Amino acid sequence: MVFCRELLATYPDVKCILTVRDSTEQWYASQMSTVMPFFWTFFAPTNLAGRIYRALLPKAALDRMAALLYKHYMYKDLATNGKRFYEEHNAEVMRTVPRENLLVFNVKEGWEPLCGFLGVEVPNYPFPKGNDRKAFQENGKKYAGILNRVVAVNAAKLLCAFGMSMTFIWYALV
Repeated sequence: MVFCRELLATYPDVKCILTVRDSTEQWYASQMSTVMPFFWTFFAPTNLAGRIYRALLPKAALDRMAALLYKHYMYKDLATNGKRFYEEHNAEVMRTVPRENLLVFNVKEGWEPLCGFLGVEVPNYPFPKGNDRKAFQENGKKYAGILNRVVAVNAAKLLCAFGMSMTFIWYALV
């Protein structure tokens, strides 16, 4: 929770779920093969081409979220400090959230601990497992295709506007 303290100040009795992995190394490998390549490609431009690409994307909620995440130090240097961040983050959440309001949850545990913590019945269908590494990467490719089409359309519009402007200027000067 990037805003753990702020959320707890606003909602002191909120139930919090801290999702964890079997190990820090497992979490790190997952981040480095799913979220981070996608994030670095589309939302953390470091070169001119990346900045132009991002400028051609509409300023949507996802873009604002990415900008916020990029300001958060974890996403700036995950490759070098990610494991430390993961461990410190989990420890901070466990120190900050009152024990009775916190579930430390590994999704492989399934419905029982989650539903028990939330005080609801366990559903009669299997716990969802649709966001594994392969599915995330496939969805990322689909989303990248959508973003690329949006960028291409916006670039074409800009080029047409520029071409029309140059045509009008040329006609005005001739």
